[in-house]
Amino acid sequence: MTSTTRSVWLDLERPQQAAVFELRSTLMIALQEYLHARGWPADVAAERCDMTVTRLNELLKGRIGCFDLEALVAMATSLGLKMHLAVTAPEVASD
Repeated sequence: MTSTTRSVWLDLERPQQAAVFELRSTLMIALQEYLHARGWPADVAAERCDMTVTRLNELLKGRIGCFDLEALVAMATSLGLKMHLAVTAPEVASD
């Protein structure tokens, strides 16, 4: 039996890669939810995201490997979405 972390990405990747995957997946889910809530036809949604319908379908199917973080940020920006990044320092044990 193996132990797991709170993040599936940390279980699969090195911490640096896991952090990027976690950001990508969070942004991808937010984009999917936003687009589903709007109910736009695929061609309208693709145009608003500044991408092709084929590329939009990859996003909606959750194909995370097809999108880097920069592409997902560009899509969110095209839709007028605002993003915030929180960075926290690790807890340091006192001596």
